[in-house]
Amino acid sequence: MEPIKREHSNMQEPIFNIWKAICGDFSHYTDRDSHHSIVYLDRCVPNNNESFDLYIDFRTLWDFRKYLQFFDSPDIYEELSGASYIKLRNIRTKNRLIEGSYYSLDLALLHITGVNARQENNQSDLLKAEYDFEIRESGAEYFDKMFTLASYSTPYPTYLRGNYALPHQLSIKNDPPYSLRVNDVGQANSNEILSGEDPIIVYDFGAPLSCSTARVNVLRNNRLPIYKRTQPILVISHWDLDHYRCLVGMSLLDLQCFSGVFCPEHMKSITSQKVFLNLYSALPGRVWSVIAPARRKSGQYNIHRVASYNADQFNLFVGDRQSNINFSGLLVGFVGYNEIAELTGDAHLSQANQLLFNMNPLLQTPMPNNVVVPHHGGVPSSGYIINFPHNYVPHKALISVDAKDPINKAKYHHPDSQVINMYTSAGFAVERTDFQGDLIVNL
Repeated sequence: MEPIKREHSNMQEPIFNIWKAICGDFSHYTDRDSHHSIVYLDRCVPNNNESFDLYIDFRTLWDFRKYLQFFDSPDIYEELSGASYIKLRNIRTKNRLIEGSYYSLDLALLHITGVNARQENNQSDLLKAEYDFEIRESGAEYFDKMFTLASYSTPYPTYLRGNYALPHQLSIKNDPPYSLRVNDVGQANSNEILSGEDPIIVYDFGAPLSCSTARVNVLRNNRLPIYKRTQPILVISHWDLDHYRCLVGMSLLDLQCFSGVFCPEHMKSITSQKVFLNLYSALPGRVWSVIAPARRKSGQYNIHRVASYNADQFNLFVGDRQSNINFSGLLVGFVGYNEIAELTGDAHLSQANQLLFNMNPLLQTPMPNNVVVPHHGGVPSSGYIINFPHNYVPHKALISVDAKDPINKAKYHHPDSQVINMYTSAGFAVERTDFQGDLIVNL
């Protein structure tokens, strides 16, 4: 099969040298099987014909290199700057397909399909190749034994070195009036805390997996000139693509629009690792990795306040370390002049509830609370019921969602009516980006 040829991008020399050194270092990589790569299952989308479309990325650069070498394409530029997602179409399998998990992929499977990899023009910033298992039906019978769940935890490559000592102080503009802005980015997350008209904290800079490259560029370019002017702090809630996709492909110069970055250290795919290293190169000494503490008890989802700035105005929390990165991410509580904003990413509802309990005791008198509802209003598998604090004053529950997004429509059906009812019953006014566009609340 002929590999896809890409134009060599104009990479900045410092980051290119870092990645080049990384690609030559196999000293601590123990899996020497050249026919298997460990991949990360990002999305599993059901089709009408009882098959699935899988979106997979690679665990590390070494896994991606094995894929490239298997097809005789060890191009350094492809490894460092090229897309790495692979789409497997029309998969029929009896195996469990668990999003957010690792799988061992026998690369021979991609030869069995007899389908040439091809670039999808509308997703060229992400998609390396696509394989259709319907074209040669005999390929599907090999899938179960060639794509198997990998039962080990994330390796932490030596090249991922952040600053683990969080700053004692931050230079953040703290002049009222304040506001919370939930940007309409569809089935993704992009929130801002503003002082006047200036974003001072950006919580995620995401776009949907189903979003075209042109649409991602529009979403990015809509906010990037403003960020270059205001130099906000960036907080990445967790390393799911819909929470950081607008950062993919940004130049080092553009990434310097942020004055600093807080992010979880748990990165499961090389796309997230590349973004992290680009940020780390663009902002030396100003990227802080937050380590999630070990979970104390199975079945619980806790959060811990790890930093507080501007006299308890900007509060940063992290969830317990778990295999599901949704629940080991960062949450933000911000105290405005008159109201509070709680930013939750894809946290568990119980963690969002803990955020309410943690924020309100900081106040002398109760303030109205505004919550960005976690995980686009999805209901947790445990069926958790929110237990609101007694002194809690509700105002708005904001949901970033696109109910018509093809992936959401096929699988998730966000937002869930049960979650909406829980918030409305507690006295919240529910607002949604798919109904009202950008959501803005004065704080």
